[in-house]
Amino acid sequence: SAGLDFSLPIYDGGQKDITRQQNIIGLNTIKNYKEYLSAELQSKRKTADEQLKLTRQNIERINGQLENYKLIMDLKKGELENGQISMIEYLTILGNYVNLKKNLLAAQIDYQTQINNYNYWNW
Repeated sequence: SAGLDFSLPIYDGGQKDITRQQNIIGLNTIKNYKEYLSAELQSKRKTADEQLKLTRQNIERINGQLENYKLIMDLKKGELENGQISMIEYLTILGNYVNLKKNLLAAQIDYQTQINNYNYWNW
C-alpha cells in the first residue's frame, strides 16, 4: 500500500509579508547603527587629535615661560647679591619657577596620555 500526502497553504495570514518587513527593518537598523558608530569614531579621532595639539601648545607655552623665568632669576640673583631685593622675594620667584616646572611635568604626562588616546582611536 502506498500513500501520497500533498499540502498547499492557501492563506498564511500575511506572515510571509510580515517576516519580510521585519527583516528589512532589522537590516535598516544594522545599517543605521553602523553609520552611527562610524560617525562616533570620526568624532573621537578628531577630538583626540585636537587634544593632542592643545597639549603640545600648552607644553610650548610653559617652556617659553620657563625661559623667561630663567632670565628673571638670573637678574634677581644679581639684585640679591647687591642687596637690592630680599631673600624672601628671591625665594618667591624660585618657588614660582619650581611650580612652573611641576606644571610642565604634568603637561608632559598629559601629552603622553593624549598620544595613547590618539593611538587607541586611530589603530
